[in-house]
Amino acid sequence: MRRGTISGRGQVVIPSEIREELHLYMGTKVGFEVREGVLQIVPMTEKLIDRCMGKYSSKRNTVKELTEDRAREDESLESRLKKWSKK
Repeated sequence: MRRGTISGRGQVVIPSEIREELHLYMGTKVGFEVREGVLQIVPMTEKLIDRCMGKYSSKRNTVKELTEDRAREDESLESRLKKWSKK
């Protein structure tokens, strides 16, 4: 088992061998889950998200739709912040 240390900001470095094996790159989204006292870090890849959708998935690109929806939310928030800062 490889070891690491949690920084003061709660950050942990994933060893390069593991990052390479799992194709984890800067910006890769991850999920955290605790099961029976064990922390699991799960890469949130498009393949995983689609697989988790199971029988409810469709031919739509769910990740793309969620990303676009988030971008629209960000634009709306920025617009509201700009209006607020002008007051």
